[in-house]
Amino acid sequence: MRLFLSLLCFVSWFFILAQDGQSQIPDEYYRSLLDHEMEDEFQKGIPVGEIFSDSTFITINGDEFSFIDSNYVLTVVDFWFKGCRGCAQEKHYIKQIIEKYKEDPRVRFVAITPTSESGIEKVIKKYGNYYDDIISVGGFKNCEELFKFKLFPRHILVGNDGKVMANYITPIFHPITLDEYEKRILSLIDNSD
Repeated sequence: MRLFLSLLCFVSWFFILAQDGQSQIPDEYYRSLLDHEMEDEFQKGIPVGEIFSDSTFITINGDEFSFIDSNYVLTVVDFWFKGCRGCAQEKHYIKQIIEKYKEDPRVRFVAITPTSESGIEKVIKKYGNYYDDIISVGGFKNCEELFKFKLFPRHILVGNDGKVMANYITPIFHPITLDEYEKRILSLIDNSD
């Protein structure tokens, strides 16, 4: 609990500084967030190289969804929830990346959220829906049990074999993190050929 509260304070401080002016935080700090290793096992999530999930999920549209799918080279997963300030701050930037690669048949974008379907509808009404699919996992406890973390937002890149290829535990809204994230997506797509 103490670790969680410390992380919450740190993240709040981080967002206050980011709102006051991103130039106050050195670029190296943002780069370090992309490679940051959480000390708490539960915050790490599913490790790189492990199967993300071999379950079949039902999207909010009622379609079946599997992370093991040879039709795609890469699945880009965005974890968010209604009321998450960091999630809201990065929506515009995530949307830019999705729109840039939306027509590329090798990649798909999915949002996973503990938010209820009625809450998802409110978020979509405010920000729009630019994902290929959205999956509600029915609450934070289910999200924690399925994906082994509590810290949001989070971004995970999953190969067509269902294995985690990258795990980002930082909001994607600073030019450094946005650029590095997009480069990683592009390199994983291009190296599949």
